[in-house]
Amino acid sequence: MKTQTQYIKADIMCMSTEELDEIQFAIQMRRAAIGLNNRHAFNIGDVVEFGSAKRGYKVGTIDKIKIKKAIVVEDNGTRWNVPLQMLKVAA
Repeated sequence: MKTQTQYIKADIMCMSTEELDEIQFAIQMRRAAIGLNNRHAFNIGDVVEFGSAKRGYKVGTIDKIKIKKAIVVEDNGTRWNVPLQMLKVAA
């Protein structure tokens, strides 16, 4: 059974350049909205998780929240400039 994402990917393969531009704009707006929601959801000192499935996830504490990114410090002292939409509450 196909998932919703698989149907969307199949539809994208058949789209024109103009349609792809519209989809790209919609994705950018959604990412901006997620980042704005996260900006208000997180506070300095919160423990968060970020990263990717390929490189692995990291856990750290928010040191500073900027307009679109946050400075996250790992336990070993490494500082990361992470986009707000990539942050999740650590489990």
